[in-house]
Amino acid sequence: MESLFPELDLSPKQICKVDYAGTGRSNNVPRGTLLIEAAREATLDVPQQCGGLAICSWCKMEIVTGAQNLSKLTDGEERLREWGKLSERERASCQAEIHGDVTVTARYW
Repeated sequence: MESLFPELDLSPKQICKVDYAGTGRSNNVPRGTLLIEAAREATLDVPQQCGGLAICSWCKMEIVTGAQNLSKLTDGEERLREWGKLSERERASCQAEIHGDVTVTARYW
């Protein structure tokens, strides 16, 4: 017989700190939050045209520290790198999930 209550994850979520270099701002977000969501939560404007499809590269951010604390590159980000729209130090903030503390900056701040 199936349970009427799906299993709930009651463990505390890992909280990650995001620093936005050059802005004086930072915030704490749950593990798995997209960089773009975290920055917007910190009331920083992040341009975007493609709706999160990793096509425009407008939302790219430079990773100052903590690159190892982000999710692996997505296929979309690999494509942007092939097109020359993302450097080795940059990530598409609409694709990169935060898995630990990170410091980022962007040309539009």
